[in-house]
Amino acid sequence: MVSNSEEINLLLSLLDQTKQIRPVLLFGAGASKSSGIPLSADAVTLIAKEAYKRNRTPMSQSDLLGDAIAYLNGLEWAKGKPKEELFPLAVHHLLTPREFRKQVLYSIISRATQPNTGYLGLAQLMRRGLIKTVLTTNFDEMIRAAVISLGPISSMMTDIRCVPDLVKFNIHNSYQVIHLHGALEYYNDKNAPDELDKLDEEIIRRVRPMLIDQPLVVVGYRGAEDSIMSNLLGGGIHDSQSYRHGIYWCVMHNEEPHQKVKQFAEAIGDNFHYVRIESFDVLFSQLAEQLKEHYLMTGEATNLTPGAASTFDRLIESENKWSDIDEDHAYHCVVDYCRNLGLPEIARSSLVPWLTENGYAQIHNDEPVPTNGALLLFGKRPSDRFPFAKILFREQGKKQTVYDGNLLTQLQTLSERILSPEVNPEIRLKRKRSTDEALAYDELSLKEILVNMIVHRDYSLDEYSQVEWYPDKKLVFTNAGGLLPSSRSLLSQGQKVIPKREVSELRNPSIADMFFGLRYMDKAGTGLADAIDGIRANGGEMELSIDDKNIEFKAEVLQPRASATGIARSLAVELTYSTNLLRFLEVPIEIYRIPVFRDIDSKNLWSVSPSPLFIIRQGYMYSFENLDEYPNICELAGGGKMEILATHSESIESKVLELLRRHWETRLREKADDGLRVDWKARHAVFQLIEGMENKISYKAATRKASRAVVKMRPKGDRLEGENEGIAYRILKWSDEFLLQIKPIYIFTREDGKTPLPPSWQGSRATRRFKFDRNVNVADDLQFWARYLADGGRFIDCGHGKIELNLDSQFVSISTPIINK
Repeated sequence: MVSNSEEINLLLSLLDQTKQIRPVLLFGAGASKSSGIPLSADAVTLIAKEAYKRNRTPMSQSDLLGDAIAYLNGLEWAKGKPKEELFPLAVHHLLTPREFRKQVLYSIISRATQPNTGYLGLAQLMRRGLIKTVLTTNFDEMIRAAVISLGPISSMMTDIRCVPDLVKFNIHNSYQVIHLHGALEYYNDKNAPDELDKLDEEIIRRVRPMLIDQPLVVVGYRGAEDSIMSNLLGGGIHDSQSYRHGIYWCVMHNEEPHQKVKQFAEAIGDNFHYVRIESFDVLFSQLAEQLKEHYLMTGEATNLTPGAASTFDRLIESENKWSDIDEDHAYHCVVDYCRNLGLPEIARSSLVPWLTENGYAQIHNDEPVPTNGALLLFGKRPSDRFPFAKILFREQGKKQTVYDGNLLTQLQTLSERILSPEVNPEIRLKRKRSTDEALAYDELSLKEILVNMIVHRDYSLDEYSQVEWYPDKKLVFTNAGGLLPSSRSLLSQGQKVIPKREVSELRNPSIADMFFGLRYMDKAGTGLADAIDGIRANGGEMELSIDDKNIEFKAEVLQPRASATGIARSLAVELTYSTNLLRFLEVPIEIYRIPVFRDIDSKNLWSVSPSPLFIIRQGYMYSFENLDEYPNICELAGGGKMEILATHSESIESKVLELLRRHWETRLREKADDGLRVDWKARHAVFQLIEGMENKISYKAATRKASRAVVKMRPKGDRLEGENEGIAYRILKWSDEFLLQIKPIYIFTREDGKTPLPPSWQGSRATRRFKFDRNVNVADDLQFWARYLADGGRFIDCGHGKIELNLDSQFVSISTPIINK
């Protein structure tokens, strides 16, 4: 047997991301024990208790455990047998008819409270692609519950609970769970002795080839049933060459393997391994922790026929083209997704395999093809493909603004509009004992409603989603697509909708999962319920409804009146402060340096083409690019040996910050045609006059093209002076993040609009100018610079040569809870 110190390494080696062959897992009742589900012996007692109660007259029914045990011990078929061996006999003799059997067994598995730590570890391994297929003899929902706890991606889990479900079986499924002994809800569970003799032939036909070609790890299963030990495993010994990939049977330290397990081990010889474990929970917690940096992406998991998908967002259509995907945007979303969910960050070269593995693309004729969901999330111009995938914002049913772009851009720009002081102003509310100032609508609730609108709309309909604003009265959100069938039966009362927590169907599971991973939404089923609570706590009201044809979903949010009373409880709100910091979304993990042996001028090196972006400090040349790929540069520097250093090393932090600054300044210099000039010594960039009396530039604002006069010539006595906009900047590191800090400034110039006035004159003019600026003006200035430098996109490209280096165009925000009493 493998010792405890060795066994974890043995199983880790099977799950390692470098292994092409993935292990299959087999679970039994022992895996669910710590979740509150009784093992066989305890389940027999519970069955006897329910049967005893039913078989007595109503006047003599008893809940006493002693009576149930006495009743069980008096049954002929139970005498002299260990209780753990009695479970099939108890089901056969005591649980009839089938409906009573279903009720009692349901009551037993419903004792589960929540997934144990072992199942949560398993779910993480499944999400990382390290485990593809789990076989189980259990009837509980612990695996699905654990996967759901990680977010809406649970829709990608294939759950096979009966023979007809086998049509969903595929060795390339992202992850699948096969219930070998059926399901209670279909009345096809295998629990009685005659049912446990053998498995359905169709299950064996699908499952056995995997066990022949892959290792099998068994955890929490005793091995008492012939259906598994003889019919499934024993019957495959010859074809698998005695399971040449190995059987790894986990046994608790204080347990003895079942006799049937021992016999099976002897039959396959050296290919059988006992693995002693402390518990199911400890084992899978350890595996998940030690493999937290591992993520398997095959890039070939879904070679399906175009059009084969269960939901619209996972559909592949002939018009879908990879060239329509904004790869920068997709990559940074995936990086944030992985970071937020504790998954390893992926390399840019792994983008396509990751999207393929996770249901956002498929491979056809060796080329990636995006799903509809990927185009909606990451498309360059999604509305070219889906003309109605837009949101209309109307004021009083008249003035209209169209919000388009990818779904994340729509969320960002429309959030800015509905959370603006214009739409959501501060108002005075009369409470029972006081009068307070508060926002007209709870901000978090509005965000929840907007996210719900984007994630749950039916993008197959030729209808726009709409937000209608009636100042001082209400906001009305109307979405294309009603409720899905199961949700409608549970939530709707005629056309009125009453949300319930944890009741939700995902119309667009891939879109929902990306929003969840980017932290725009919580677990499925809580959003609208939370929104209603927030709106009502703020003194307003919210009503949800569907139209009579169920093709339209409406959320009507009523603003509280200034004279309203009736807010009887305090409200904990969260204030969000925007900083002037932009985050580098990706920084190379390595920095290269070579010694500089010659006294050379950097300008001579810059004249060499091609040339990396570099700095020379303390006798070394530093760059994010591999300097060995630039032999001419290395030769001019003296031909020294290149070193590779870790970017996050404290010893070279100052060099990294300076290189990032050089990349940032390179981006600024690309705006020279607009008159922007960089002073790298002063660490600022300022616009200069090009011609005429002002320098006006065009840029893309949140929803439209905009223009801004960034240099204005103003009369000053008998001469002109220029008022030139600019920014001061610096690069800094906070925790593990690299950040850019910018501060809007004004530089005052002579009549040419370029030459700065003397420093003594700058101070007084700047003081007079800034006294007119309020927080809102500063915020507007910051937004202008971010949008201008990002060309209206999601990122500011600071890359150079082969280096991808992007800044987030959204300023870092900090939230703090404030309690209103």
